[in-house]
Amino acid sequence: MEKLIRRKPTKELIIELSGNNQDFISCLHHGLAECPSLSGFYPWLNLDELIAFAASSWRSRERKSIDLGRDIYEIFKKEFQIGFPWLNKNKRISRKNAPLYDNLNPHEPSTFKDRIYKVKLDIATRLFTELSEHPSEWVFECQYNDRKRLRGGDNYGLEIMGFQNVYPRKGKIIPNFAAEIARIISRYPREYEQYAGERQISDTSQASLF
Repeated sequence: MEKLIRRKPTKELIIELSGNNQDFISCLHHGLAECPSLSGFYPWLNLDELIAFAASSWRSRERKSIDLGRDIYEIFKKEFQIGFPWLNKNKRISRKNAPLYDNLNPHEPSTFKDRIYKVKLDIATRLFTELSEHPSEWVFECQYNDRKRLRGGDNYGLEIMGFQNVYPRKGKIIPNFAAEIARIISRYPREYEQYAGERQISDTSQASLF
């Protein structure tokens, strides 16, 4: 298999993927931040697959509905049932960002099952552990002391969104989420393997995989 390098996502592309939906982009951020082992999955995932899973799995954890009594493929498959419709409902990719979007989605969806089983066992085990944890409560800095007081002084799992303004500012929340998400994913490994039969994605390709 040929090893290739993909580009880094931008804040603008993440905003287009989220469709300016604050609920979706916040779940996406929380899912990525609380499951750092997803970086080990990224070489085997399309960006869309990563985003759909991270957002959906965090929402499932929040609702205590995530099903971990399955193997890794089945866990992803179930979360995709919610994550992909949610992503596709919001996603609006511009002509300008279409080449970058295609570059970040280099795999054929039909190869997903083969790809996910390439992830190392220790990385998959870490993800199981992360998904089994109760989700954190993410707050703006101005909300932290009140939330801690309401929790009787317990700040376990209470996370300040340090990348946001101290006080929520209209028009800034989604861009700040997008910038932080782009930073997180940009630190992931960028090298991936091209499977036999998969088309190679160039920076000038306009085709969409989903």
